[in-house]
Amino acid sequence: DAEGCYRAIFTADSDLLYAPADQLLNKKIHDVLPLEDAQQIQEVIDRALVTGELQLYEYGLETGGIERWFAGRATKFNFQNADCVLWCARDVTARRKAEEELHESLSLLA
Repeated sequence: DAEGCYRAIFTADSDLLYAPADQLLNKKIHDVLPLEDAQQIQEVIDRALVTGELQLYEYGLETGGIERWFAGRATKFNFQNADCVLWCARDVTARRKAEEELHESLSLLA
């Protein structure tokens, strides 16, 4: 929601969550995520709520003991009579690794 509180959590793979869903539900992102990550995500939430436009944000988090990259999409919507943000995150770790390997290969050629 506008305060960064997890109001509902849906996932196809709980290993991709920063913490188990029951430990996130009704907690604020500032209570569970590292400070810098929480601040940046809150800024995305704020922009989505103010503009009403889809916000895109790519970020790294350690989940399940693995450093992963996610492509987040945030959009404003009404949930339980409150302005909230629907945040959809997709694991893009494989793509990021491939991009890094390509960049390293190209730098060796230069």
